[in-house]
Amino acid sequence: MKSFDIKNFKVHKLGNSLIIFKPRKALHDVYQDETVLNIAHHTQNTWQENRSFEEILDNTVQGKVVEEMFENYIEAKNSGIKYMSYDVFRNDNYSNHAPFDGFLYDTGSPFLDEAIVRVTEDINKNNYGKLKDETFAWLTGHRVYTVEIKSSKIPDKDYPHQKNLEFNSWEYQKGIVNNLKKRDFFVYPKYNRKNGRSIHDFSDYINYVQQLNIPFKGDFITGLLDEERIGKCDIYTRIFVDRKHSDHLIAYMLGYVLKASFFENPHIINMPGKKSGNAVYFAFPISKAHHIDALMTDGVLWEQKQ
Repeated sequence: MKSFDIKNFKVHKLGNSLIIFKPRKALHDVYQDETVLNIAHHTQNTWQENRSFEEILDNTVQGKVVEEMFENYIEAKNSGIKYMSYDVFRNDNYSNHAPFDGFLYDTGSPFLDEAIVRVTEDINKNNYGKLKDETFAWLTGHRVYTVEIKSSKIPDKDYPHQKNLEFNSWEYQKGIVNNLKKRDFFVYPKYNRKNGRSIHDFSDYINYVQQLNIPFKGDFITGLLDEERIGKCDIYTRIFVDRKHSDHLIAYMLGYVLKASFFENPHIINMPGKKSGNAVYFAFPISKAHHIDALMTDGVLWEQKQ
């Protein structure tokens, strides 16, 4: 078991996963952070219509803490690759939904400033704060990669239930990680994201899109999947969080996936629960994720670094 510190966090490596700790008492400053409060005040309820401000703030704090963990871990590798949060350069007074969580880029890139300008112009010109597909494509083509960092509370069923195991034992922690690896990364489809009562798999989704009579290039499925790749983030990660079993916020970072993986063997799912039960997602198994360390040398992203 390898353990080390990165800035304000303690990190344990467990196989191909990272378990990162932040003392809960240190969260007080995060709750008072002006950026966090602004984001929370401007967050609109979507799937959870009745969330209180306190719950929204809790979710915002959780998201910002795991984003900081991701950023600090990338920086600690000293690879020349860095992460920049979208909140660092946004200028919409937090009135729009963020189109992605941040950029991953080579510190030697000559395109970062232009990337910021292009994104900012798109957001300011669109009433809904959306990024144009052409801008996503430009960013990818110039190796300023967009990242989505999804933070989720650990589902109750994913905690081991063996009575003889203590939460802080490594056997218990291995059990959590093994259970979380049975879950998925996910991304919304382009043409329908909320008809989960009638769309349950990729076949249902194909039938739905066919009724829209969209003229795709080439055969239908190839054209559909080509369109699905457009306007998506380049990199997806999902970090699970426990805040109730110790005096730390504990985050489980299980790797990353590139957007192309969602569409190589497309799999559509609905997630259970009141929050997202009617939502439609492309899913990719976390068990097939790349270790986060590979992100800085991934040949698909950084050809010149191989």
